[in-house]
Amino acid sequence: MATRRGGSGTDQHARELAAEAVTRRFRRFSEGVHNAAGGANLHALRIAAKKLRYVCEFFAGFYPRKKVKRFLAALAALQDLLGAINDAVICRALVGTAAEGARPLDAHACGLALGWIAAGEAQASRRLEEAIKASIEAGVFWK
Repeated sequence: MATRRGGSGTDQHARELAAEAVTRRFRRFSEGVHNAAGGANLHALRIAAKKLRYVCEFFAGFYPRKKVKRFLAALAALQDLLGAINDAVICRALVGTAAEGARPLDAHACGLALGWIAAGEAQASRRLEEAIKASIEAGVFWK
């Protein structure tokens, strides 16, 4: 992890590289937010948020701790919601597979599982827009 140092030219260069790296990842994240409107491309947004979080964690030592912590917490909350939505998509497919084949899962069990999955996905989806907004509003701490 990068750490703060004195005012050397090397330190200034490192800070500039950090700002460029974080800005580039934030731009990709913002594009992902735009492309995810209406629920499309949520998996790509999840990956963009993950990469942004990693680069922010790596360069965190160059920036005010409270601002970085707030931003990372917002990104982590967003990632959790995107993960829950992605898990629901995968689980629905698994239940569909379990309902077919030589020993299919009981229709009642499939219905219960699909209802439980849908409820979790709906809850995550309701909170998604707020989490995206919070991630963006957490601030561009690196400029």
